[in-house]
Amino acid sequence: ANKKNTFGFLIRGFDFQGITETVNNTKQNNANSGALISTFRTDIYNDSRRNNRAANINWKHIFDTSEHFLNIDADYAQFDITNRGDITNTLANGNSYINNQDINNPVKFLVLKADYGKPIGKTRLLEAGSKFSFATIDNYLVFIGNGVYDSKRSTNFRYRENINAAYINLKQQFGERWELITGLRTEQTVAKGTN
Repeated sequence: ANKKNTFGFLIRGFDFQGITETVNNTKQNNANSGALISTFRTDIYNDSRRNNRAANINWKHIFDTSEHFLNIDADYAQFDITNRGDITNTLANGNSYINNQDINNPVKFLVLKADYGKPIGKTRLLEAGSKFSFATIDNYLVFIGNGVYDSKRSTNFRYRENINAAYINLKQQFGERWELITGLRTEQTVAKGTN
């Protein structure tokens, strides 16, 4: 690290875990007579955890002037969500049924990018760069109704995405008030989802 080289890094994150328990007592009455039709009790237990980790590392190199530079960045982020929920419904006659739900939803991102700038003469600036990003997103959900696996409400969806991009610009200065920027950018996206 010196006058021509700047390095940086950033790390951040959080972690949360919580358990909630709720009891609901429900009464159903006839709208006209007000007579009691039925009662039932719902016990809800929920255990959830959420955490995030993210990091960035970067380097900027100045060659001979501040407009002649190379900048490189790398970013990584990961999010995890897990949740376990149990819902027990108990009818007035004592019969009960239980619904269980398990969720696991990890998400990961990686982004790499580089930017380069070089003056051409006194009034032109060439800029070029590239960026690559990778994402994985999983959505895992299991739903069990009264002890029976429910395939219509359950899923194990996986998504993968890769984006590649590059650009080149030429900036022309006309006096102090005008400049013209011409450039070209290309981008490719590759995505796949499976269930």
